[in-house]
Amino acid sequence: MLRIYLDANVWSRLFDDQTQIRIRREAEAFFKILEAVYQRHKCLIVGSLILDDEIEQIEEKWKRRSVKAIVDLFVSERIKWFSRSLQREIKAMGLKDKDAIHLAFAINNSDYFITCDDRILNKKVEIEKRYSIKVVNPIEFVEEEL
Repeated sequence: MLRIYLDANVWSRLFDDQTQIRIRREAEAFFKILEAVYQRHKCLIVGSLILDDEIEQIEEKWKRRSVKAIVDLFVSERIKWFSRSLQREIKAMGLKDKDAIHLAFAINNSDYFITCDDRILNKKVEIEKRYSIKVVNPIEFVEEEL
């Protein structure tokens, strides 16, 4: 079974502006991922404390509640610790602190890190080579694995 970590932006995609083609395609891919988890038991979704924290920071109350409800339904395992040295190492690659923390939680606990963040996706080759975790956009994940 594939262990996947979904960045906070993936969970929020359903509630973003669906008139943008990329956002709509990523939201559709997210639905397919959830289907693979629920109906086909092909994937297990790993969550983390930073994911929970980012969801709590969503400004719109309705959106925060909606995202939290989906996360609570689909996250099978929550990782509670990460390596600070790993986080610093990832941040030194030019990523934001929270992005580095998400990756530090995911590495060694997941096969895939799925994100809509272009800054992370632009570093995917380096991250994959260094840490043996696949970094993909939700659309890529669906095309590769589902």
